[in-house]
Amino acid sequence: MAAQKKTSQKKALITNTLSKPALLDMVAEGKTLKQIAEHVNQLIPGLDANPYYLCKTLQQWPEEYSAAKKAQAELHAGKLSEIAERVEQGTLDPASARVSSDNRKWLAARLNPSEYGDRVAVDTTVLDVTSLHLEAMRTAMRTVNGSKVD
Repeated sequence: MAAQKKTSQKKALITNTLSKPALLDMVAEGKTLKQIAEHVNQLIPGLDANPYYLCKTLQQWPEEYSAAKKAQAELHAGKLSEIAERVEQGTLDPASARVSSDNRKWLAARLNPSEYGDRVAVDTTVLDVTSLHLEAMRTAMRTVNGSKVD
């Protein structure tokens, strides 16, 4: 119980020092929770904020936090074209560019899997043709036996 109180006190201090939009903007700008925690600790000496407390704080706003992470994914995806241009201009080694590009693609896929993920979602509808087949067979049998078809 004491740990939960301490956590809620830290979350309150963080949100009182930095506004909700400021925290979410830092996430959208590509800052890690560790970097944000270091920034908060500079603003509030002695707070000892860490990524865990920031994660708990940001989870108070699930929709906004998710949108900020998607914006961060867009940031990483957008930098891929910059990396490609630098390789074409000869200012970046292709091997280094490959490592950087692979890392950014991985980050984008984890932050926004619906847009940049490797998995393809396939919607399928399973149609049980057994009942259709049986109905067709009954109709055919009625026609063969001379019965009236409904």
